[in-house]
Amino acid sequence: NNEKTKLIRYPEGKSGNYTIPESVTSIGDYAFSAISGSLSVTISKNVTSIGNYAFASCFGLTSVTNLGPTPQNISGKNVFDGGLPLSSLTLLVSAECADAYKSADVWKDFGKIVNGYCGVSGENLTWSLSGKVLSVSGTGGMKNYGGLTGIPWYRHRDSITTVVIGDNVTNVGDYAFSGCSGLTSVTIGNSVDSIGEYAFLNSSKLTSITAKTANNSYSSVNDVVFNKNKTELILYPEGKKGQYIIPDGVTSIKKYAFYNCNGLTSVAIPGSVTSIGGGAFSRSGLAAVTIPESVTSIGDYAFSGCSDLTSVVNLSPEPQDITLSNVFNSVPIKSLTLYVPSNSVTAYQGAYGWQDFGTIKGLTQTIIPAVGAPSGQVYLHGKTLYVDTPVAEQINIYSVAGTLLYKLEKPAGKANLAISRSEGILIVRGSSGWVRKVKN
Repeated sequence: NNEKTKLIRYPEGKSGNYTIPESVTSIGDYAFSAISGSLSVTISKNVTSIGNYAFASCFGLTSVTNLGPTPQNISGKNVFDGGLPLSSLTLLVSAECADAYKSADVWKDFGKIVNGYCGVSGENLTWSLSGKVLSVSGTGGMKNYGGLTGIPWYRHRDSITTVVIGDNVTNVGDYAFSGCSGLTSVTIGNSVDSIGEYAFLNSSKLTSITAKTANNSYSSVNDVVFNKNKTELILYPEGKKGQYIIPDGVTSIKKYAFYNCNGLTSVAIPGSVTSIGGGAFSRSGLAAVTIPESVTSIGDYAFSGCSDLTSVVNLSPEPQDITLSNVFNSVPIKSLTLYVPSNSVTAYQGAYGWQDFGTIKGLTQTIIPAVGAPSGQVYLHGKTLYVDTPVAEQINIYSVAGTLLYKLEKPAGKANLAISRSEGILIVRGSSGWVRKVKN
């Protein structure tokens, strides 16, 4: 009309994407009827009235975006009449009012009611927020985001607690769920074959990431993500706290696997691990780490920003090459002691990066006190050390020659600690004052 408050008719031969101007408050009878060309319509937020048969027989309609804060009452108006297959169409609405549309007459008959698109090809993936659950569905890849800008659900980040990635989604985009401060759990669908960098950065409450069992690329054990055959540790949830024991059989700790895991205090790395990826433990809360003899490669910035580190043990007889890799960047290693095999002290003192530790000591300098009994149980079975003592304490494990093999943090009560040795005699010492000799 003259005032541009009512849309009377859209040309029958016109196609494409059309956004109704914000001056419009009503859509007239038959306004979009009988349009056969491909058409995507955005209904502006000020439209409160939609006329009879407004989209009747509009067989070219591919999707409708409705920006109205509440669903318009179209009951009995045959707005989408004429055989239009609503069940095959997508309705996009804002996350705040999605539930209202899902229960409103006619609107609820759309095949999918979503909040937007997030696919690398645009409309191949959609996202929807229902309560505190964010779901990504469709087919194909997710868009990568450059930092926190452009993430479509970012303004809802504090309310999202659960993310579900659909079974036909093939990747998780870079930074996709960064800053979701309330996020606690993630489910990865069957087809995901890559997880982007910093996908869950600053999700400090995230404690569970589960890959579905039919996924051919990933698996999960105790909420931690591995490759399918569990030889590579891919991603550790940022919100998990305390000690973590990496399963025996893992050969590689991948890039950024424990990045920003502030609650991680210690990690037991088994003798099967040969490589630690770049940034693997960067900005984590590690207080102590023992690098087994098997590790031959340590990536750039692997322990960068681990400001809580107080103990580093490296069991490799030859220093790993960390030239120009800033492995301990922003860690005050000049005030720390590095423990290495006794015959390797000179080699470490001359090795780039390792030589910067304030003190480098041989492991055989350790004096093992007389063997005594703890107030609990300690025994070795296979490659697992079982310790049951009433207090939280540090557990040191030595060879009979006095070489410190592992340093582990144990919570109060029972704990199972994975170790790489499965035979022979070991000396186990608890920081509460007990020492026990164990053997298989």
